[in-house]
Amino acid sequence: MDRTTSGRQSSREGVLRFGRRLVVPKNRPNAAADATISPTKPKRMNQQQRLCNIVVIVVVLLTTTIFHPSLRKTTTASTTTLAKATTITTNKDNDDATNNNHNLFLPGSLNMTRLETLQRCYIDPKRYKFHLQTPEKLHVSQNHQLIYRGNPKAGSTGSRQRMQTYFPPIDPVFMVCRDDHNQTLYEQYQNYFTFTFVREPTQHFVSGYKEMLLRWQRFYEHHPAGHQPPAHLQQFASNVTQLDHQNDADGVRQAFESFVTEHYHGYLVPNNHVSFQSTRLLPRKEHCIELDTIYDLEDMNHVFESMLQKHNKTNVTKIIQGKLRHKPYHIDKPNVSLRVKHKICHMLALDYCCLNYKLPEECDGILSCRWKKKSSESDVMLIEPISSYYPKNMV
Repeated sequence: MDRTTSGRQSSREGVLRFGRRLVVPKNRPNAAADATISPTKPKRMNQQQRLCNIVVIVVVLLTTTIFHPSLRKTTTASTTTLAKATTITTNKDNDDATNNNHNLFLPGSLNMTRLETLQRCYIDPKRYKFHLQTPEKLHVSQNHQLIYRGNPKAGSTGSRQRMQTYFPPIDPVFMVCRDDHNQTLYEQYQNYFTFTFVREPTQHFVSGYKEMLLRWQRFYEHHPAGHQPPAHLQQFASNVTQLDHQNDADGVRQAFESFVTEHYHGYLVPNNHVSFQSTRLLPRKEHCIELDTIYDLEDMNHVFESMLQKHNKTNVTKIIQGKLRHKPYHIDKPNVSLRVKHKICHMLALDYCCLNYKLPEECDGILSCRWKKKSSESDVMLIEPISSYYPKNMV
């Protein structure tokens, strides 16, 4: 056999030996003996061989891409298109974020009076449905053309007493709007000076809670000023009014925390004294008596002193104090949990935004306010709170 034939034969034998089955070539010596050899699996490449093959493939691909004109052009175009698309998307996202950020602001940060922010307040009629049902009361001094707009737990008792003492007589009436029944009275009251007082929202809420407990306790004592607890809070009311409020500070605090975390979510109004100030003070219909100004509760004495001077009541030298009532409910506010304080701030977000009050230090950064269009057809911007909290028992 010549060398060429021998090489071809060896090659053929090699291929056959690497198959799954051993095929015995014809005319081969010792073929029967070889046929008894067990079938063998293909040899596997070792790790070094595989790595070399991968390197060769990568080099070939890179070389082809770099030096072949048509592939280089396509690659460049694809990269450019992707870069443009990314730029456009990024710019759009940045514009949206800029617009949104431009409309955001922190509570208490506007250079506006409390009346101005209240007049621009958007009140969601679904979210604040029951707060919008609280009564709107006016206390009118026709002789002095003054109207005090009631706001419970913001100096309302002291304000009514001062009005009655300094500017009598005082006629308590419900809100007056221009309609067939109150046309004349509405036109008359339009010329009067209408004012009210507001209070820092968290302080207002805590004071309202304590007043609610006092009214519940009086109900159980059959006092005419008592208020019956709502059905879903009767067990809580019974338990909390039986606490030793003089000596059980921890029990009183824990009852308050339980009320906030389990029983009150800012939707239902268990008592008028815990309703929001914004929903009470903003007119709910058009053509009703509107406020001329809003004062802070801390300025009450100064406000009435100024009114006395304006109406030439110089013979009055002492501002009377509000009627003192026995309120045994003292809450250890510094030890109230941070989680409860945060929930209170979230529930009162409307008052913080619409009355332009700064958040307490412990609530810094947990909510914000924003400007929103009144409608798609209007450019008028209104204020609404942005809060992660939403009443869980809304219907």
